[in-house]
Amino acid sequence: MDGIELLMVGHAKTIKSFSARRQAIAKNKIAKLIEELELEQIDEDTATSSSSQSSHYSMPSVTPTSPKPSIMSNYNSADNLDAMYYQL
Repeated sequence: MDGIELLMVGHAKTIKSFSARRQAIAKNKIAKLIEELELEQIDEDTATSSSSQSSHYSMPSVTPTSPKPSIMSNYNSADNLDAMYYQL
């Protein structure tokens, strides 16, 4: 066992000495603390991942445009959207 596991085993022994009510309170508080720390870690990992990706990849700026009316008149059916897309 590593240091964290040994520490947790020690805490478990202490918590087991509590009344049932105090055990429930301790478990609840520990669960809340771990949840908060996990969410913070996820936010940090996401921010780090986003910043490293943005520094490696540059996304081109794209301005959406409407298809030309002449192209649209040729493709009135939803079945032909792929063909219309490739003509653009």
